[in-house]
Amino acid sequence: MIYKNAEFYNIDEIHEIKEEGVFVLSRIPEKVRAELNEKAKRAAFFGCGTEIRFNIEDECIKLVLQRAPEEGAVLDTGLVEIYYGSFQASWEYSPRILSTKKPTELIIKRPKNIKTLERLSKEYSLPFDPNLVRVILPYDWKNYLIDLEGSCTPPRSEQVPSKRYLAYGSSITHGSSTIGPNASYAMRTAELLGIDLINLGFAGGAYMEAAMADYIAERNDWDFATLEMGINVVEQWSVEQFEEKVDCFISKIALANKNKWIFCIDLFTCYLDYENSDKIIKYRKVVKEKVEKLKLPKLIYINGTDLLKSVTGLTIDLTHPSAFGMEEIARNLSYVINKYMKN
Repeated sequence: MIYKNAEFYNIDEIHEIKEEGVFVLSRIPEKVRAELNEKAKRAAFFGCGTEIRFNIEDECIKLVLQRAPEEGAVLDTGLVEIYYGSFQASWEYSPRILSTKKPTELIIKRPKNIKTLERLSKEYSLPFDPNLVRVILPYDWKNYLIDLEGSCTPPRSEQVPSKRYLAYGSSITHGSSTIGPNASYAMRTAELLGIDLINLGFAGGAYMEAAMADYIAERNDWDFATLEMGINVVEQWSVEQFEEKVDCFISKIALANKNKWIFCIDLFTCYLDYENSDKIIKYRKVVKEKVEKLKLPKLIYINGTDLLKSVTGLTIDLTHPSAFGMEEIARNLSYVINKYMKN
């Protein structure tokens, strides 16, 4: 959406909190959010995959942000990364820290070597125009927009990739345990494929609700999707409950988008694999058999263990991927997607 002549990418609604003089950013419409579980309702305001994009038309742009000082935050700081197109800003500008204690002011200027960056972007067919500033927000918590000052214009169509990848899933898709907002497997997969990302990861809340299935199915702004399913419910739901949810979720999205590639991912390698769990085998079988049953040529099943193979690709909770694991998933997933879409 466009606000103050900047694009708030992967943001569907901006809500003003007048008494505090701040704005909160939601990745999904309120009518959809209201139908989700409590964890997903909360995570809808988290910044995973969200960016503030603009072209600088003045001397500089001043952007004022703050990490929401709400109860329950594990960390009181978060990282912002600034990119000029496909190039990360130099060390003195990126990353920057957002804090719950006070606002952070970002002064963003045009690069002095913009002509060189333009030439290199064309020479190497980079997906983003270096004149386009991309402020990538912290993935793991709610962020407040306080102010945006200066003359800017939103992205033009030729400045961004023509194709978009929609990623739905758990905290793993959301980006939990990444070293920065640009390091999730979903973001890195998009980067490796040279496309744009719509991140619909919901930490702890990927319950595959009918409202979310309808929302994804009805969106017309994505070219292909990944659906990561299972890890948030494997300890809570029976195999039969999971099967019922998966059946409805995949069917609604895939049957409404038969001409789009949709990759269904079950549980990534996790602690249950090292405990020789029978349940995780059955969960994976549910996803595989549902995809096979629909018999749609562009609906593809991917076993999560084929994407995350290394034990050191996991953090100590043996659930969330490490930085190495996120990159491993991205490399393997982008290879699979590229193989199918090229053919």
